[in-house]
Amino acid sequence: MLEIEPLLEDLEGAIAEHDTAYAMYLAREYVLRCAAILSMCRGGPVDIDNSLTTADVFTNLPDSLVSQLADLALAPVQGGDITDPGWLDALRELLRQVQTALGIDSLPLIRTREGMFPALAAARDAVDLCVALGGPVVAVPSS
Repeated sequence: MLEIEPLLEDLEGAIAEHDTAYAMYLAREYVLRCAAILSMCRGGPVDIDNSLTTADVFTNLPDSLVSQLADLALAPVQGGDITDPGWLDALRELLRQVQTALGIDSLPLIRTREGMFPALAAARDAVDLCVALGGPVVAVPSS
């Protein structure tokens, strides 16, 4: 989940730089990760490794949505223009669908221009919460 907004930001950057190959790769990754979350929200697997050939990120998704997601991911490969604002708007709309499915207004910020500091803060908070609840902690950095 935390990778979706950074993927979209990177995709916007690739489009701005007219890097079609990278934009196509990012669009695929972005759509697959969004599909995995939408699938999870409909009872699909909770943790999907997209790199596995057996991963089915489309579990429990209606055929119409699977078709829409495939068209979105494959648009540049099928001759679409990566600079088409309609394509990027559709990708942004997919993010809104994911947020709605999760019942949240926005995804957590994990990366800024200054670095991954929000991600480190989130990890620290997660470790603190786990300790407070008496859960297992794999590694706790000393401060």
